[in-house]
Amino acid sequence: MDGRYGPYVTDGTTHATLPKSADPKAVTLDEAVALVDAKAAKGPAAKKGRRKAAPKKAAAKKKKA
Repeated sequence: MDGRYGPYVTDGTTHATLPKSADPKAVTLDEAVALVDAKAAKGPAAKKGRRKAAPKKAAAKKKKA
């Protein structure tokens, strides 16, 4: 399949990027299975989450004289 970041192979759940040296049209089924298995063996990638903004402090109330 052709994706946003280049060609990849998938088994429906696991996606494995093809190396730049590999021709996407010349990849055999056995090579694709090996790539997907290697990717699955690595485990899930740690996702980087967004940092939450620090809570804002309440503005000090001014007293009327």
